[in-house]
Formats: sequence, structure tokens, C-alpha cells
Amino acid sequence: QEVVTKGNSESESEDEDKRALSVTAAGRARLDLEEEARLDPRIVPTEVVPPEEWTTLAMASAVFLTGCTGFLGAFLLSDVLEKTKATVLCIVRPRGGDTSERALKAVIKKNLDQYNLQVKDWARVKPIAGDLSKLRMGMDEDEFESVAKECDCIIHSGAHVNLVYPYAALKPANVQGTTEILKLAVMGRAKAKTVIHISTNAVLPAGADVPRACERVYSEDDELADYSREVTGGYGQSKWVAERMIWEARNRGVPVVVIRPGNIAGHTLTGSSNMSDHIFLTISACIKAGCFPRVDEWVFEMTPVDFISHIILTLGSNPTYFNQAYHLIDPTPVSAAVAMRWVEGILGVSLDEVEFEEWRRRVKGAFHALTEAEISIFAELDTPESLSSSSSLQVSSSKVRSLSNTRHSSC
Repeated sequence: QEVVTKGNSESESEDEDKRALSVTAAGRARLDLEEEARLDPRIVPTEVVPPEEWTTLAMASAVFLTGCTGFLGAFLLSDVLEKTKATVLCIVRPRGGDTSERALKAVIKKNLDQYNLQVKDWARVKPIAGDLSKLRMGMDEDEFESVAKECDCIIHSGAHVNLVYPYAALKPANVQGTTEILKLAVMGRAKAKTVIHISTNAVLPAGADVPRACERVYSEDDELADYSREVTGGYGQSKWVAERMIWEARNRGVPVVVIRPGNIAGHTLTGSSNMSDHIFLTISACIKAGCFPRVDEWVFEMTPVDFISHIILTLGSNPTYFNQAYHLIDPTPVSAAVAMRWVEGILGVSLDEVEFEEWRRRVKGAFHALTEAEISIFAELDTPESLSSSSSLQVSSSKVRSLSNTRHSSC
């Protein structure tokens, strides 16, 4: 999956988290994803147009982008500015209550800086104070209507990403936020705006709880509805519901592109990485403990962020690719043991390969040096299967491999 903590994405407040986390186990058991994915019948374009009239990223005058203060979102913002002529309207959660344009741009710039990204023309960046989990994404009616009239293409990259929280905690940003995106898509203009939706491989069933999961190979053309009863974990469930609504909007005439990334790795040239990524946090904990566990089935699936951003812009710039799903997942994941030897060579450290229980013991002994995020990850890795199950997902990425002018560099 993508990341463990929510700090890189638009999300609800801490108070809402606490209320949502009070959901009972019985309540989770009653969850009906199909029912949750029912899209408001009023979300329908005024006019359904043929493919030749769909708006692409290449021709867009204004792109509405969510998640610009996240990892992938930062690269998408940079690439849209560099490779198109569009103005980019960015939803940004204010820091400290300051909603001025200067303050919001400072939030965006701080995020770009940590990934070695620069904006040459800030005049094309239009920040909007908001929150994905709120009605109209935190905008008032007039501002929401104004944005709907101005933008002609949407990239929905923002999400509350947490692999521990239950569905109820993630629903406001991931499900209700997607509903607001689709409202925006059909408002303001007669024809619907194109919606490029960043989903996740977590919408596909995997892990020890899924029957014969290791024998499945998921196609990009598989019907998502077939997996409604098998998707586990609040994050995967919330993103499944969001994607299901995207497909329903497509059925009503909204042009869409659905992207399902796996684990998003660092930039192939600069190495700029997401420090909240679960692989990064696990490796960091191993370094601090001086060892890593011997688990044969444990692999690192890593797809470079620059490759993913490049493919998203390619897919969003040609209507031939619209109304389809695409898996952006490394087809040849690296053995964790091999990756750890790379880490040794790069950082000049020495790591012992030990049995799983010994690794657990030594990481516990290093708790004083671990961050809260690293401890949170470690708490979930309580069996060898917990390391290998996230690696068991097998997918076909044939559509992406067939694209011309693409290169996938292994990290």
C-alpha cells in the first residue's frame, strides 16, 4: 500500500478521528460496501458528450488538484505545471487558521521543497483553503460554484491514508470527499469535467484472510463489484467505495481515468522519498535494531513516483485511455533480503539476518530510538505472514506496459 500515516494527505481533524475510531467491531461486521457506494442520483452531467469532446489534461485551461501537499500530489503538481499550460487549483488545509494566498502557497512550497521540486510560475498555482472531509471540501457555496465554472479537469489524488484505522475513520475524506469531487465534476459547465482518480491496489483482496489470494492474478478489467465482500481493512474498503462511485459516475457520462498504484517509491534520479511510507519505516526500524527478519516470501514492491506521475499525465492527455483502470505496480518486486543488502552498501551499516522472533525482540529493545510511526508499523508486524501477506497481491499491468514512450526503472 502507499503510506501508513496521514500527514501527507488531506484528511479530517483529530477530533473526528477519535469519534470515528469508536466504531464497534459489530458495526464493522455489518458494513455493506455496495450500499456505501450508492452515488447521489443528482450527480449527473447536464450534457453527455462523445469522446472527441472530452477534456484532456493537454487541453485543459484549469486543473483542480487534490492532495498537492502529499507525496505523489507534489510530483503531479510539478508535472502539470511543467507539461501543460493549465492553471492548477489546489485544495490546501490551512495551517494555524491562516487562509491567505501567501500562507497557503507557503504550505505547498514547504511540501515541494522536501522533494527537491520547484515551481517556476507561481502565478499558475491557485491555492484554495479547504478540507476533503467537509461538505463542498470546506468551500462555501459561492466558491464551490466558482471553482466548478473555472476548472475543466480534475486530478483527485488526495486521501486520508492509514492502514490501521477502520472504515468509519476514513470515510469522511475518502468517500465523502470523492462524492464532493463528483459533484464538482458535473457542476458549472454543461459537459462533465474529466476526473483522474488515484485509487490504490488496496481495493483488490489480498492477504491471509482471502481464500486462495496467492493464486489470483487481478486484471485491470476485473469487475470491482466482484470483490465487495473480500476487501479488508478500513483503508482498502474506503478506497473501494470511492472507486465504485467513480465507475458509477462514468456510467452516467462523466469521463474518468482510474489509477491503482501499489507502493510508491522515491524518484529515480533524486531519490526523494516519502518518509511515511511503510517500507521506509520498516527499513528504518531494522537499521535502528541492527537486523532484519528472515522471511522468504517478503518482498518490496516499489514503483518510482516520477514514473507514476508521468504515466498519469500520459493517460490523462489522451481520450483513448479514458474510462479504464490502470495498475501502476512493479511487476518484479525485490526480495527484502536483497534490498537490505543494498541498504548496507548505500548507508555503510551492517545488518544481521535473524529469525523473525529474534528480530521482534531486538526491535523492541530499540524502542527508545524508534519514532511513533515506526512503532505503529512494528505493532502490525506480529507474524511472518504480516510481512509477506502485503506482498502476495498479483496483478496484471498489461495496459501500462503497452503504452509507448514509457520506461520503468527498477529502484
